Amino acid sequence: MKELYSKDLNRTNPLSVVPGGEEVSVLYIDNALIHYDKIKNVSAYVKKVSAADNVMEVRQGNQILFKRNV
Repeated sequence: MKELYSKDLNRTNPLSVVPGGEEVSVLYIDNALIHYDKIKNVSAYVKKVSAADNVMEVRQGNQILFKRNV
């Protein structure tokens, strides 16, 4: 499994470069796990990211927020 941490230059939401917020981890279909920090609105983030077909799971710590049934 590839494990990466998103950098500020990859962010599309201006609030995502402002310190504070939560960390969310996204597991993609290609088995890449990417950690995103500074998430200000976790539920909105999960709703948006889970709409992508290549997202398999979204976690916040040990809590599963979204899991795609295959």
